[in-house]
Amino acid sequence: VLESLKKEEQQLLKDLKKKQSEADKLERIISQLLAEEIKKSSGGTNTKSANSTSSIASVAAGFEKSKANLPWPVTTGFISEKFGTHPHPVLKRVKIPNDGVNIQTKQKEQVKAVFDGLVKKRAIVPGDFKYVVIVQHGTYYTVYAKLKSVNVKMGQQVRKEDVIGEVNTDLDGLSEVQFQVWKNTEKLDPELWL
Repeated sequence: VLESLKKEEQQLLKDLKKKQSEADKLERIISQLLAEEIKKSSGGTNTKSANSTSSIASVAAGFEKSKANLPWPVTTGFISEKFGTHPHPVLKRVKIPNDGVNIQTKQKEQVKAVFDGLVKKRAIVPGDFKYVVIVQHGTYYTVYAKLKSVNVKMGQQVRKEDVIGEVNTDLDGLSEVQFQVWKNTEKLDPELWL
């Protein structure tokens, strides 16, 4: 029994390491995009960039006013994993970080934008995250991961509740979307915004 438990623990640690590697890749994609956007917004002082800066501030202010009132990215579901670092459910000495919230939902559920914005990135992260979409709302960004398919293009303007894609269902039959909120390079607890 002890040997069996050790093998199970080793497999769990291996799976956890793989998932952490995928999460790290997603964070690198987000961080790289945010660094590029901050660099763009800090460069130049011509009229065009001043108007752009004003527009970004206006959108960000609207997003801030929506705190605690944003619609959920899916019609039905519940938060299956909260934001922050939590103990692993089986490996008690292991902590699991989560940069967003995981929302468990039904198969083929449509994932929707929570606020008007601009699609800044579409990416594929092999493994659990599948397709990822990042939408800019001024200095705020929302991230939608674990998508089976994507309905938007980079540079596309989206309106609140426009369909971004479809939630992925894993091999265990779990349909779950990960939703993140960032302000520039700061990770925020999405639960406080929904």
